[in-house]
Amino acid sequence: MRNRSIFAFAIAGLPAFITLSTSNTSRRTRPGTEPHQIDSLDKKIYSFLKEQIDIKKRLKNIELLSEINNDPDFSKDVITRVTTNVFKVNIFPSKKNLKEETESVIRKNFPDIYELMDSQYYLSLFKKIKTKLLEKLCKMRGEIASQIKSAIFEIFGESQLPRIDFQSSLAKINSWKSDQRVKDAYRKLFEVFSDNYIKKRLKNIELLSEINNDPDFSKDVITRVTTNVFKVNIFPSKKNLKEETESVIRKNFPDIYELMDSQYYLSLFKKIKTKLLEKLCKMRGEIASQIKSAIFEIFGESQLPRIDFQSSLAKINSWKSDQRVKDAYRKLFEVFSDNCTYMEIILDRI
Repeated sequence: MRNRSIFAFAIAGLPAFITLSTSNTSRRTRPGTEPHQIDSLDKKIYSFLKEQIDIKKRLKNIELLSEINNDPDFSKDVITRVTTNVFKVNIFPSKKNLKEETESVIRKNFPDIYELMDSQYYLSLFKKIKTKLLEKLCKMRGEIASQIKSAIFEIFGESQLPRIDFQSSLAKINSWKSDQRVKDAYRKLFEVFSDNYIKKRLKNIELLSEINNDPDFSKDVITRVTTNVFKVNIFPSKKNLKEETESVIRKNFPDIYELMDSQYYLSLFKKIKTKLLEKLCKMRGEIASQIKSAIFEIFGESQLPRIDFQSSLAKINSWKSDQRVKDAYRKLFEVFSDNCTYMEIILDRI
């Protein structure tokens, strides 16, 4: 009994690639052992080894599938392919459509992986990516809806179709829907009209898109606007900037201005607003520096002690309380020669 246990233990530890012969010619019969008993033992050993090979293969497949299951790139690739394929046919696919397309994508694009999958694993994978599939489709629907909305407003123009956005209140949306222009625009959607009109509108849209992405155009507008407003007010309001921007485009780029509706103009202003403010800030800094230099040059260090803006707060306060500074400040508007004030001389030097 002990010898049989040792034998079975030894056999179980053999490598999977070892095959045992069942040939009668190579068999040695132990004294007292019947041939049919040896045949039965050989079959059991063969069956056991075959099971070991199958188990190892199965474990290897499970390990590979586990790696695939945790690979974000694989899931991302499958999701992209599935959503792209189904979206061409139906923007609101059913769960069945998604499941079938997922299986089709894996079978066609990842045949080696597909061969390893059983129905249970496939269902597990589909459950894992289902939410992301739906999120991706929702995003794609939103993008195409936005493109269609923009195209409709661009083609009809604000004169034929008043603007609105999806953040508007329910009351405003209902009011917009009841607007006669909206009803007329809706009826026109399926009307056949001049190809020349479409071509002209599309050409205008294309031209405005090019202008919108032209840094030289934006730079030119910014320079003209800031130069004009700075002569009147070094701290212009948003309203001043908006009005001056429209005025600059209307006067200097009339062909472009004719193509613009108010929505496009607002979009352009939003785009250049930050750079307008940065340019004005820089211009204020430059003129402040010039005025400071002119003041120190005219009064001289004997009348006005030097200081810079990097000085400490204590030093600046001390400078402000200096009698020479107070005297210089009072002299700024005094007439002293040829009916000129110090302020006029300073401004002449800027």
